[in-house]
Amino acid sequence: MKRFENRSVITRMDYPNDNIGRDLKINEIAQAIHVINRRAKVVPDSSALYSLKYAVIKKLLLEQRATKLCVHRFKRVHQLHSIRDSRIDIQTIFVVVSCGEYTFHYPAEKQDIKDLKFEKKIVSIRNPRSEMSYASAKRLLLQYLQ
Repeated sequence: MKRFENRSVITRMDYPNDNIGRDLKINEIAQAIHVINRRAKVVPDSSALYSLKYAVIKKLLLEQRATKLCVHRFKRVHQLHSIRDSRIDIQTIFVVVSCGEYTFHYPAEKQDIKDLKFEKKIVSIRNPRSEMSYASAKRLLLQYLQ
């Protein structure tokens, strides 16, 4: 902190990355989304984390920093807990989004289903490993949304 030694007040101009929404590299944002997405899969109440992920992806799409690739139908079979051999087929339609080196998905809206091409089979896409901590990822995404 040598540059602040002779000053009693630190101003906003002292922080070059204060406008984090414009200065961040797209891969840092995508890596943070990936960390949040991984965390959301293991916590009991993940709705806040998925909402954060969705809000950031929507902002990236509006800024044209992410691209919608296709629409994909994902079929899951759920075992009912009350009846031993009963199964329910649940079909969910997702939008696949590319952001930097990462790909994500979120539930499709009606307009997405009309505009984007349906992919029957998607080749398994593995996102790169991320070394970012959950706390720094969440902080970074919240700053980006401001």
